[in-house]
Amino acid sequence: MNCLGNSYEEAQSNYEGLASGTPEPASVSAEASGMKTPKQNSLRETLMMLRKNTKKQTASSAAARAAACIEAEHNQSIKYMQKEEERKEKQAEGDRKEQELRMDLLREKIKLTKAKTLMHEKLLELMDKNPSSLSFLKNVLSDE
Repeated sequence: MNCLGNSYEEAQSNYEGLASGTPEPASVSAEASGMKTPKQNSLRETLMMLRKNTKKQTASSAAARAAACIEAEHNQSIKYMQKEEERKEKQAEGDRKEQELRMDLLREKIKLTKAKTLMHEKLLELMDKNPSSLSFLKNVLSDE
């Protein structure tokens, strides 16, 4: 039936006529047995009926849930420990690289110190051999 062309009142009356004219087989058998249909039940009765039909948690399912919860916590702690281990490894690697760089810097400082010491020794030898070179060095250093 096309209700697009009809007014709201016509569609409503057509629906009521169809609904009242053909009783549903389930409601007929429920009326014959004395049970109320869902439309006849109050909201409170319906809720009580639903509450009665809900499964109560059995001990085995409670134990299974507890075991699953414990397993999930265990898995989470394992993941945390793995991440902590990775973080420590990265930190150790960074510390090793930093130590290597410090050692390289120290080696370079030692080389520089040796070069300066050698230069000072040569200057002392030069000054011992030729004291006039000292005045020359003073002039050169003062120009800079």
